[in-house]
Amino acid sequence: MTALRPCANHDDSARGFKLSLDELLQPVPPPLRLVGVYHTHPIGDDLEPSALDAYMMSLHPWVWLIAGATPRDGIRLMAYLSVHGRPTRLPCRFRAPLPGAHSAAGDASEGVVAEQDHAADRDQRDRGE
Repeated sequence: MTALRPCANHDDSARGFKLSLDELLQPVPPPLRLVGVYHTHPIGDDLEPSALDAYMMSLHPWVWLIAGATPRDGIRLMAYLSVHGRPTRLPCRFRAPLPGAHSAAGDASEGVVAEQDHAADRDQRDRGE
């Protein structure tokens, strides 16, 4: 993953999140491509998907990144993908800061995850651009 774009949380609860479809589907600038969504868990050491996370993952087959922070470990990330309706942990590397991943108040942060589209890079290189 190479970029994150924050989105507003439209859920009224302190423990849930709801993203606007319009905001979620805004195009990402080339050569990036949308690969998933992210959110934080208010208890930074619990990065396992909740029952609701697992259900939503089964409905939306993209990468789900869960972030949390603790004083001991700092920011930690776990990536998941639903495989046969069950969250499956993925290897996760992120090369940019995670904007707003955790605040002192423990507010949730949500958004979309993008990665470099290497096929677009190759096409551009082949065209001499």
